[in-house]
Amino acid sequence: MKKAFTLIELLVVVLIIGILAAIALPQYEKAVWKTRNTELKQLVRSIAQAEQVYFLANGKYAANFNELDIDLPLTPVATTKGGSTGACLTTTQGTDSARVGKDFYIALNSTASDLSRMAIVSYYNTGKYKCSGFGISLNSPNSLEKLHCREQKESSLYTAGNGAFCEKVEQGTYVNTGNEYWRNYQLP
Repeated sequence: MKKAFTLIELLVVVLIIGILAAIALPQYEKAVWKTRNTELKQLVRSIAQAEQVYFLANGKYAANFNELDIDLPLTPVATTKGGSTGACLTTTQGTDSARVGKDFYIALNSTASDLSRMAIVSYYNTGKYKCSGFGISLNSPNSLEKLHCREQKESSLYTAGNGAFCEKVEQGTYVNTGNEYWRNYQLP
């Protein structure tokens, strides 16, 4: 007598494998994004600290990366004073205000031409979460605001849906800051 699996038994095994894959794949993708986000968060924090040191020495924030005492393994992007740069249209005040890495960019973002305020921002410039990322706003020499998560409000730039990146991947809590361009989320 030959022993073999029946068609029903094979279908049950395939079904179980499918269910396990459906559960595991989203969790795996979330873990990959959290790992990628760690690099962006650390870069933003390092640049914010360099900006703080620059402010204490000069009374204003640096408009250009080459003015900061920090070595970044990123490619410079030409910018213009008061112009927008990158896929997410970030306003800069210098000619060396943005750097690009693999699938992301970082910018010294300021709408203040006197450089009295500055935000260090990082965003993914391609992929599923394009125009989402992290930032720290600097408003005075003694105020280094906490790192926060950001999503572009413009639906043609950020298409993942409200909270898809900051709430679901980073477990952030929405904070209404009145910003007309970005949704900001407090990180845990």
